[in-house]
Amino acid sequence: KLLRQLLEELLESRIISTTRLDDKKIAYQPARDINKLTVHHIIELMDREGVNKLAINETDALKKIENAVIALSDDDETSDSNLLLKDV
Repeated sequence: KLLRQLLEELLESRIISTTRLDDKKIAYQPARDINKLTVHHIIELMDREGVNKLAINETDALKKIENAVIALSDDDETSDSNLLLKDV
């Protein structure tokens, strides 16, 4: 159940895609350039997919939070811990 949920989220975020091996078997493959798939990028894509599903009214407080998250996200992107997934 957990694996199915994770696969669904990765598909919805367009991180992976499906491909047919034959009439009955389906496989999963990266849907993006693996040389650009960093830990940060995947988290960002999955977070964005979840946020887009929420109906939230735009407020000044929400804008401040959004700007803070963007600033933190920029710091994360340049972090030495932001590894390419293929290198993990």
